[in-house]
Amino acid sequence: MEATIVERSREASAESVHDPARPHLRDARLITLATHGRQTLRSRNILFSEGDPAIEIFEVVKGAVMVLRPLSGGRRQILDVVGPGRMVGFTARAAHDCTAIALAATQVIAFKRRDGLMRRKGGKDFDNAVLAEVDRLRRLAALPRKTAIERLATFLVDLLDDGDEPQVVRLLLSRQEIADHLGLVLETVSRGFFALKQRGVIARAGRTTVKVIDCAALRRIATGDGEVAS
Repeated sequence: MEATIVERSREASAESVHDPARPHLRDARLITLATHGRQTLRSRNILFSEGDPAIEIFEVVKGAVMVLRPLSGGRRQILDVVGPGRMVGFTARAAHDCTAIALAATQVIAFKRRDGLMRRKGGKDFDNAVLAEVDRLRRLAALPRKTAIERLATFLVDLLDDGDEPQVVRLLLSRQEIADHLGLVLETVSRGFFALKQRGVIARAGRTTVKVIDCAALRRIATGDGEVAS
């Protein structure tokens, strides 16, 4: 059953998350989520905020959700970008310690954390979903040990479909958000795109899309086997 979306009168954007004047986002909530319903969010709607009770876990059905944590001095750390088939909201705490924001028109399904029905979600073993997230977190934990170009390649590889045929991937994050996610500065991300283009790995990098023409090379760079210097 479709759940009703209750929207407040004013809009919130991802930029408001790291606005030092509004550190807790308590007045920026746009929606109220019902349990066990398919929810629809517009781009930059907030799924949950830091400090909200962690009583639900969400499966992304369509679109993507950016998970971030505000830091001191107006900075932020983008922890993950969660796309279709993945779940968001896992925490062992009673309250969320991060904020989740839709990056595009997004649909999610909410599950109560302690509901026995979570053990099977749409025929997919819930335990497998949890283990997949643990595996992904381990890969993300390795990012600081990688060079700048390897971090950018890792980010792009996560957007690829299977296979080595050339493909166009959609960038839901801005260049600055990519930098925040990878622990880099904006200029380094721009240089990374340029280096990949010079190497012939990508053909073009626009504001919202990147054409990857050598997927195998991109994967090699992501794992540290490529030859592109950072």
